[in-house]
Formats: sequence, C-alpha cells, structure tokens
Amino acid sequence: MTNEAINEQSIAITQAFRFLEQVWQQIDALQKTLKEQAINASGAKDLGVKISNYKASIDCCEDDNASITRSVLDTFEVHRIGKKGRPAPIAYGGFQISLAPNDAAADEAFFPHVAILLGAQKSCDPWECEEFQLDERYLTTKSDDDDDDDDDDELWAQDQSNPARWKAKDHDFLVARVVPLVELKSEQDTQAKIIVPLLEEIRLMIKAIDSDRD
Repeated sequence: MTNEAINEQSIAITQAFRFLEQVWQQIDALQKTLKEQAINASGAKDLGVKISNYKASIDCCEDDNASITRSVLDTFEVHRIGKKGRPAPIAYGGFQISLAPNDAAADEAFFPHVAILLGAQKSCDPWECEEFQLDERYLTTKSDDDDDDDDDDELWAQDQSNPARWKAKDHDFLVARVVPLVELKSEQDTQAKIIVPLLEEIRLMIKAIDSDRD
C-alpha cells in the first residue's frame, strides 16, 4: 500500500469521526431544546397537566456487536394537577432520537427521526430504549411480498389517517409520533412538530382515560 493510499484512508477515517462528532453535538443541542420546550410548554397548563421528572440521555445500544449508539431516549412523566395543586401521574412520555435501525437490513426503509412516545400509566411502564422501533414496524407495514397475515402479536399499528402516528393495536393508551430529523432545523420547528403534537396526544390521552373511567 502506497503512502498516498494510506494518507487517503487516514483522512477518510478522520473525516468520518468529525462527521459523527458534529452529528452528536447537534443531537445534544436538540435534546436540550426539547427538554426546555417540553417542561415550559404553555399549553400544558391549559390541559391541567405538567411535565416533570425529566431524565435525559439513556443510550440505546443493546446488541453485543454494536459499538456506536443508535438512539438516545429522554423520558418524562405527565402529571395531572389536582384540585389542591398536587400533581397526580397519568402518563409516561419520551423523546427517542434514532439515527439508525436496530437491524441493518432495514437501512433502506429507515429514516433518522424523533419518536414522540406517550403511554397511560395504567397501560405503560416508564419507556425503555428502543421499545418503539420504527425499522421493524415500518418494514412489516410496507412489505409487498409478505402475504401472511401473521401480525396478531404486533404491538403497534400505523394510523391509517396519519402515517406518522402509531398506536397500540387494541386500545388508545399507547401512542407514538414520528418526525424526520431533517425537518427539525430550528426551535420553531421543534415547537411546531414535536411539542404541539405532544400536547395534542396528551389531550387525547386524557380524553381516553376519562372515558375509560365512565
């Protein structure tokens, strides 16, 4: 191998590292923005709730061969403000930022995204890493050669009226919304495409919880 070839490969490795470094700097900034906007969301008070117990940067990298984190998960709780001002938890939420799919076979169908996760306390524990995996569900839904209707065990079903929204197959107490990372270029974008949909899902969740009690 010539010195020129070695130098080209060395430069390529360094450039790849710098690219990853920039990506994770942007992810870190995005996490901080989402945390601030979620905790301070003015619409939450109108719904009679508050977002609290925010926990950031849970790395999602479970398989033995992976050395780079695919996703990060920030979790929080949604509390209903009671008559005496004491909050009662009603749901668990999360923002999962995913850069690559769990399965490399899903690469072509996958796109980097933020998943807005929300589950009623009665039906959901605090969110865990990659509990929602767009790669597997996306491929299952989009596959043209899968003639077998064998998805009875699948937890998630895509909302036919909104392809960006997923929900539990059998009830309304578990939902996820997917937003492509490339659409989040400013704080205005995160407010409009992450926080506003989150508040809408909280509103629908409250409605479902209250209806279930009647």
